[in-house]
Amino acid sequence: MAFELSQPLSATLTVLAKQKNVTLFMIMAAAFSVLLSRYSHHKDLTIGYPSAGRNQAQTANLIGFFVNTLVLRCHLQDDMPFSQYLKHLRDQALQDQAHAELTFGQIVEAINPVRHAEHAPLFQVMLAVQNVPTTALQLADLTVTPLTLANEVSQFDLTLFIEHVDGKLQGLFEYNTDLFDASTIENMAEHLTTLLESIVSSPNAPLKQLAILSKQQQQQLLAWQPPVSKEAQPLLIHQLFEQLADANPDKPALAYAGQTLSYQQLNQRANQLAHYLRAQGMGAESRIGVSAIRSAELIIALLAVLKAGAAYIPLDPDYPQQRLDYIIDNAGIDLLLTQTPLLAKFSTQRTVCIEQSFTDYSLASPTPITTLQNTAYIIYTSGSTGQPKGALIEPLTCFLLLSSFAFDSSVAGIFWTLSQGGCLCLPQQNDLTHPAALAKLIHQQQVSHLLALPSFYTAIINDSGVALLGSLKVVIVAGEACSSTVANNHHEKLPA
Repeated sequence: MAFELSQPLSATLTVLAKQKNVTLFMIMAAAFSVLLSRYSHHKDLTIGYPSAGRNQAQTANLIGFFVNTLVLRCHLQDDMPFSQYLKHLRDQALQDQAHAELTFGQIVEAINPVRHAEHAPLFQVMLAVQNVPTTALQLADLTVTPLTLANEVSQFDLTLFIEHVDGKLQGLFEYNTDLFDASTIENMAEHLTTLLESIVSSPNAPLKQLAILSKQQQQQLLAWQPPVSKEAQPLLIHQLFEQLADANPDKPALAYAGQTLSYQQLNQRANQLAHYLRAQGMGAESRIGVSAIRSAELIIALLAVLKAGAAYIPLDPDYPQQRLDYIIDNAGIDLLLTQTPLLAKFSTQRTVCIEQSFTDYSLASPTPITTLQNTAYIIYTSGSTGQPKGALIEPLTCFLLLSSFAFDSSVAGIFWTLSQGGCLCLPQQNDLTHPAALAKLIHQQQVSHLLALPSFYTAIINDSGVALLGSLKVVIVAGEACSSTVANNHHEKLPA
């Protein structure tokens, strides 16, 4: 398929080549490789090209075929200016041509690549730039007319021929019809033309900013793009909570030590702390440590960190000091939220006590600044070596939270509940190991869901009155081996 560049574009390319001290071939090779990289998303490409093979004075006037095939390796970087990439390609081509006495066959034999019957070795794309002016052949008593041969077979997957004719650059694509159809090649010619226009207008632009789509094609793409539905956008976990707070402001959200916070109260207190965190410079991908005993302030702090756009790192105050110090150092914490009795554990950190009042800050939800790709929290679990390892986890109905907030199971309990309109029930620290006290709490708060170790749930169901557990709808056991006896005991005492 033939195409032609305009006279002004052809002339400007010639001037650019002189300014950059390169040949027209090098300009075309740079542009062609950028286009191929855009199509394939590959940054390491090879392009074959013919060399006249007449580098020595002895061969200059000889009749015969001396053409050799060289391979140009192209390393592309999105942020590299085109002019710098052109220089890199020029240096590469000059190095290749310095060893042009080696035939393509010798190179293939030396490299010995894996051969495939369906394509040539080392490269599948050829670029041939005719930089020797053609002259009319004149013979006595004969009229000589050049004829264009109709080549029915493509030697390579794709070949681009470029020739300077009457002040214009003329191009011709030869292609494998098993791989490309005519419309694809027509678009390729248009993309190459647009790319060359972009290059001459901004030769120092980064490769990623060089346009390949014409304005008409850009408008066509915009016309094809369906409108983005705001309703279709997935919400982050704290945004789900905010929706519920708006829809059910007076619904119980958090129960602790005989006190209850509604969804509106919990949301507003988290908002105030979140605005404070933003004022301290916290935002997307900031890392905020949270260390607190079981309390309403603990849940407020976790929500506030997410609302501020940061990621929280839970630090259980019951952990050994060595483990706390390791996590703080390894996680790169920017700020630590804690409580006054725990300050001595974190004397070297920038700390904020969460019991203090943040009433000077807005009750409104902060403007979202994070996406689904941002980190929600970093939780440390002990690996096989015993050394805690950090795991980045993206954001995830009265629920009884038994596990430490530094365990990954707490995330499901806290945010599943608060994003579904449930009430999160926090036992007091002293009740955590007393099955009878927990059973009483389950009855008082009408707990429907809980997660516990199989052995501890067995103690709860065996040591307390079954009547106190009648509100349980879902019991999840995890963290250790679970025998069928646990499930059988549950179904026997609490039939559905």
